[in-house]
Amino acid sequence: MAKNLSIVAEGISGDEGKLLGYNVTDNGIYTPAIGDVARDTTATYVAQDGTIKTAQPNVARVDYTNGVAELLLEPESTNLIPYSEKFNSSKWLSQGGTISDGGSLDGYNSVIKYVSDEGSNFQQIYSLGSQQAPIGAYSQSTMFKAVGFSYLWIKNDLLDSAFLCYDLINKTIISQDSNYDSANIKFTEKPNGWIKLEISFTSLKVTDLILPQLYVSASSSSPFENVNSATIYETMAQVEQLTYPTSYIPTNGAIATRGADSMTNFGSEQIIDSESGILFFEGSKSTDVGYLNLVGETTNDKVQYNLQSNGYLQYRISTGGVSVYSYQSSDYRMQVNENIKIAIKYKVGSTAQAYYNGIEINSDIFDSVAGSTPLKEFKFASPNGSTAFYGRVRQVKHLPYNTDITTL
Repeated sequence: MAKNLSIVAEGISGDEGKLLGYNVTDNGIYTPAIGDVARDTTATYVAQDGTIKTAQPNVARVDYTNGVAELLLEPESTNLIPYSEKFNSSKWLSQGGTISDGGSLDGYNSVIKYVSDEGSNFQQIYSLGSQQAPIGAYSQSTMFKAVGFSYLWIKNDLLDSAFLCYDLINKTIISQDSNYDSANIKFTEKPNGWIKLEISFTSLKVTDLILPQLYVSASSSSPFENVNSATIYETMAQVEQLTYPTSYIPTNGAIATRGADSMTNFGSEQIIDSESGILFFEGSKSTDVGYLNLVGETTNDKVQYNLQSNGYLQYRISTGGVSVYSYQSSDYRMQVNENIKIAIKYKVGSTAQAYYNGIEINSDIFDSVAGSTPLKEFKFASPNGSTAFYGRVRQVKHLPYNTDITTL
């Protein structure tokens, strides 16, 4: 039987706690390869039609945030905004305008609506968390739709009340306080005039936890210029104590936590060849630490694709605890959210080769796996399972050695 294993996001299916990959036999028959999926809570994802949907616990998420199918693997995280989309008079506040429950709009089930007061020069909407925020790493995200004005000013109390001005017409940041220099800021256009705002940064002071305050303004030089009949709609408000924003975690009166994703136990020695093959991965990382392993019954026998904390790529084939092929490169660094293709091609008694986006970057002799435990399992984690891989997986495969590398 042909020995290969494929997990492709676009074709993924499965039931609670299980996920199907597939093996193609010598006569072209597809047979299932079942792996384990774990996450102890529900979790949201972006469906192919652009809507936000919810996956049940222990069910993998195929997410289309980037317009293509990707398996979404995320760490545990908590949304510290207690009313992420429901109006509450003590947590959703405003000045120089009226704030209310906006109902459903453009496919969003619940939005907050702010309408500015005529003649007021201090027009803003914001949401409070339920606790003080210690100094540390944070990510803030929200969806908003602005109607009737040209400039949106953002004030961030966790960055010592720094201001940023966003041009709603040209969709560009046109000014920002120096405290934003170390922040990762992203505006993403969505259908029907909606914009997703994401900010990741290290807070500068201990203060009340707060979503970025949105200011209505008619001027690119000041946030305090009156705009009559301006409206802001806002939903999916989220603040996390993470270095990057994750998928939306809905709340309705209390903070909520999404459990971490785990994927393990794909494959068997019947469909994974210890002595030859190609390990192929396409996807992106969310953090600088993560592992994808092809292992045997012990953690000493593996083909390992390793993202180190310094961002370097590392490829390793180990048998009996000894590296028989190892390569580390500072020239090929995988940046956060950068989709790449990586392949390791190996065969006993021949050279092992590493490819990065189709370019061969290293080769070395692959000696032997004699007497070692057969390689048989994909694991989206470090060899001992302590460090998970978090990111987006488009496909991961173990393929026969003679597969044309240029087609991957």
